[in-house]
Amino acid sequence: MKIIPSKYIIAPILALLLIVTGAGLVIASSSAKSYDGCQTISSIAGNNAENNQNISKEEVIAWINEQSDNKLEYYDEFVYEVINLDNDPELEIAAKNITGVHLGTFYIFDYYEGGKYKLIAEENWHVDSWDFSEPILIDDKKIYQLVNRSGGTGTSIFTANLWYIEKGKFVKAWEGILKHRTVFKDDYFLEMGSYQFNDDNNLMYVWLSSYIYELDGVTLKEKVSDDIEVFEFDGTQFTLLSQAKSDSTIQSQYNYFWDKPGDNIDIEKVERVISNDSNSVFKGKIGTKKICMAIYRNEEQLTASYITPNEDDGEINLQGTIQINTASFILYNEDNDIFFTGKIKPNTLKGERLEGIYTSPKNEAGTPFSLVLTYGIGKTFETRYPLTTANTEDVEEFARKIKRYIIKDNKEGLAELIHYPIHVTINDSEVSINNAKEFKQNYDDIINADFKVRISNSYTKYMNSNYRGIMLELGMIWFDNWDNKGLRIIAINN
Repeated sequence: MKIIPSKYIIAPILALLLIVTGAGLVIASSSAKSYDGCQTISSIAGNNAENNQNISKEEVIAWINEQSDNKLEYYDEFVYEVINLDNDPELEIAAKNITGVHLGTFYIFDYYEGGKYKLIAEENWHVDSWDFSEPILIDDKKIYQLVNRSGGTGTSIFTANLWYIEKGKFVKAWEGILKHRTVFKDDYFLEMGSYQFNDDNNLMYVWLSSYIYELDGVTLKEKVSDDIEVFEFDGTQFTLLSQAKSDSTIQSQYNYFWDKPGDNIDIEKVERVISNDSNSVFKGKIGTKKICMAIYRNEEQLTASYITPNEDDGEINLQGTIQINTASFILYNEDNDIFFTGKIKPNTLKGERLEGIYTSPKNEAGTPFSLVLTYGIGKTFETRYPLTTANTEDVEEFARKIKRYIIKDNKEGLAELIHYPIHVTINDSEVSINNAKEFKQNYDDIINADFKVRISNSYTKYMNSNYRGIMLELGMIWFDNWDNKGLRIIAINN
């Protein structure tokens, strides 16, 4: 039986709506053809059309196998298109290969010399369809949208990816979940949203609404939240709009959040967000950068630390104070050059939240941050995972090892970390894997592309745990001490 996390985080479900209005926004059209290997090229727009008229499906696949570390073995649903995607006269090649319900890869080749093409983008995106005829033009950039379809058992995710090509490089401008349906126990979780680019001020507005339905997906049980975020294009990508003034200083930010009285503050509810004598875990973003923060409160004193999904970033330690009557807090590092100054917002539609401004030596003007209370962990480092017999250092090193092995596709190493038999999902069916040999044989079906991305972006500190074990990425992988074998993976919810 597969272990299911006791506390399930609702995955976002959004439906895309892109509405572009106003005379100032120019929509460009491109001449191109799409091929599935059965058609022949009759004409291609561009100054180098004569060099591209005979590009075949076999040639594009050969270029992928020459330049990519991931060789193509199945290409029945391989499609490519020769098209001008940037502002130079040379044509590019866009290609996609679908290998499963939620599996696929998207490629971009850039023309560079003598009819040859260089692979400049390879994304684990299952792209059902595309339309390159109407990119959004911002300044001198053609920004395109592709929708990636991913998911797993009981989950379906559609993610929008805005991107462009500049000087031979593939640049991601923004990413947002468009639709994500999740069924768990007796609930059907749904979030719906949209985004709109306003060419009058070059801002992008992103909406999100969350719901819980009966399993029929029709009978509404609860409307959970409504939210909106505003993004600005900074010349490279869309970033969350800063609420700080350009001439603001650390002290002025401190004064703004600390001294400004709150409206109708409910002291009891504020107390529950950062509970006294407790270690609370918050997850969210500084701008567009994901972080996970643990905060321990001792009356008015706070001790905190945070990490990012990137293991190389390390752990940042903080200290600070909380002021309950104004629902305010401040956190800062030992060198007094990193500050989180903000407000405590209990019982919002999107959860118990901390919001404010983050400043650092590289970002003196400030960037908004928003964190949501997710769960609690043990009060001290030594008791961070109180229901396991393993110590904290061993638990978090084991999590890092799992993550490292999955990122590097070290199937041999990962197989040795598992307690067998283990139940996994293969082709929408539950399968029992009885030993390391069977796991390695089925590795690509178990550790699929979406699963790998999720684990690659997971946090290996401040993990949630209960009597059943420790959860990596909120229960996609569970592990715990097992008999005299030490820490072992006991469940994979792929």
